Amino acid sequence: RVMKTTSGLRPSYNAQLTVDATNGVIVAAEVTQQQTDHGLLSGQLQQTAENVGCRPDMVLADSGYSDEATFQSLAEIGQEALIPPHEQPQEAKRTDPFASRCFVPDQQGQVLICPQGRELTFRRVVRCSSGSYREYRAQDCRDCPFYAECVKVKSKRGRSVQISVVADQRNGMRQKLKTADGKALYQLRKQTVERVLAQLKANLGFSRFRLTSRAGADTEWWLICAVHNLLTYVRGAATTVNEAIERLLGRLANWATSLSHGPRVSFASSIRYPAGLTQDPRIRFATACEVPLSIPPRRPPRHVGPAGAGLRTGAWP
Repeated sequence: RVMKTTSGLRPSYNAQLTVDATNGVIVAAEVTQQQTDHGLLSGQLQQTAENVGCRPDMVLADSGYSDEATFQSLAEIGQEALIPPHEQPQEAKRTDPFASRCFVPDQQGQVLICPQGRELTFRRVVRCSSGSYREYRAQDCRDCPFYAECVKVKSKRGRSVQISVVADQRNGMRQKLKTADGKALYQLRKQTVERVLAQLKANLGFSRFRLTSRAGADTEWWLICAVHNLLTYVRGAATTVNEAIERLLGRLANWATSLSHGPRVSFASSIRYPAGLTQDPRIRFATACEVPLSIPPRRPPRHVGPAGAGLRTGAWP
C-alpha cells in the first residue's frame, strides 16, 4: 500500500513490534497494511499474552496509538498504560479560557457548564476521522458579554462543544504523565522499543523489505526479529560469563592476600567467541593480577597419579 514516509509517498508496510523493557527481547511482531497505528495495540497485547503467557504490567506507546478504540479496549481489560493522548484537532491550539476543555460536565454528563456559568445540553454523538464526540449546545449566547471571544462562528446563536467519548480515559492519561513517576517511566520507551528499531535499521541494515508479497514481508520481519533476540541472548550469556570470571578472579585475589609472601606470578584469562555471534567477532575478558606462590616443604608422595598443570606466566590458551 502507498503510504506517506519521510522520503515521500512509497509502497510500504506498517511493521509493529513489542519489546520487553527488562531484557530488550521482542515479544510480539506483525506486519500490516494499515497506514496509521490506530487499533493495533490490542493485537500486540494479545500476541504478547500468547507468546509469553502473561500481560505486561505497564504499556508504553506513542501518541499514534491514542485512538478511541485503543482507550476503550485498555479500559475493558484493565490494562495499565502510558500513552500521550491526541487533542481534538480544532481545539488543540486554543489557549483562551473558552476552549472545550474549560467546559465542566455535571455528574450525570448530560450538561456542560461554561466558564460564565451557563448550561450546554447534550444533543447527539458526532463521528469523524479522529473518533466519536458528544456534542453539547447552548440555547442562546448572544446576550453573553463574552460572546465575541467564545463563539467563533458568528452565525450561530449559541456555543457548541464536542467532548470525546473517551475523555475520562484521556484526562486520566494526562494526569499520570504529569507526575514524576509517570515521566520517568515513559522515558524508558526511548531505551527499549526505539533502541531496538535503531538496532534493526542501523546495525543490522534492515531498511526495507526485499519481498513484495504480504507473506514475504511477514517472513522477513519475523526473521529479523528472531536475529535480534538471538543476539540479545548471546550478549547476555557473554555478560554472565564475564561476571563469573570476575568473581573467580576476585576470590583468587582475596586468597592471594592471605598467603605468605613468596615468588609471584602474573596471569590473565581470555575467552574468544567465533565471528558472527556478536557485533565484535572477538569478545575478550582479561584480568591480570599477581598471585603469591608459597613453596611447601618436600614430603614423600602418598600416591601416584597424572601430572597436574600449574599456573603459568602469560595468558591461558
